[in-house]
Amino acid sequence: MSFSSSFSKDKYITRWNHESFAYPTLLDIAGLEDEDSLVLQEMLRIVLFGRIHEGESLQTLHRFISENVHNANVIREQYSTVAEEHRVNRIIFVASAHADTNIPTKLINVVRSAANSSEMVIPRYGVLTHFDHVNVEDEDFLRKENDFKAHLGLPDNRYMRCRNYCDDIDRVYGTNRLDETIPEIDIPVIKFMTQVHFFSILANQGRIKCKLSADILIL
Repeated sequence: MSFSSSFSKDKYITRWNHESFAYPTLLDIAGLEDEDSLVLQEMLRIVLFGRIHEGESLQTLHRFISENVHNANVIREQYSTVAEEHRVNRIIFVASAHADTNIPTKLINVVRSAANSSEMVIPRYGVLTHFDHVNVEDEDFLRKENDFKAHLGLPDNRYMRCRNYCDDIDRVYGTNRLDETIPEIDIPVIKFMTQVHFFSILANQGRIKCKLSADILIL
């Protein structure tokens, strides 16, 4: 369990000057179990609200919380400092549309609980991948899709059906996906990410106040 990827704008914007623009930092967490535990709840709260120490791994954080899960004062003292620049401002929950996978409802409940507190309410977004591997008119898929959105509490404009796997696309197009622009793949993702970052765009236009350079957590 770790940040499998962490991308700040200086890592993924390489073709033009990005210093004047508010691109998000993307944090990708892999390996979370579908469980509703006090340890996971506390760990997510610390990550979401920018209390994790600089350079600290999730394994270290998880171990400390596990050892002190029934001593909240020790955890609060250890992680009392909030780094505003590390607060998460958006959450994207990713799951597979495949029929042989289940919706991680327990994990979703933990995320919803951690993302709603007296400190801050963090908007949630949802993505079902592999949708090109399923029959989108099949009742089982539609039921799964509706359940996924309902558990996350998502309106349609915070949800995306996504096909984005390089190995599939490389076989079809006979090229390296990362070296190509494929509108039918790229445009839906760009539209979705524009919606995710929408409040930052409004803020940049002076219409609302919010943190411009958002941290986006992908689960």
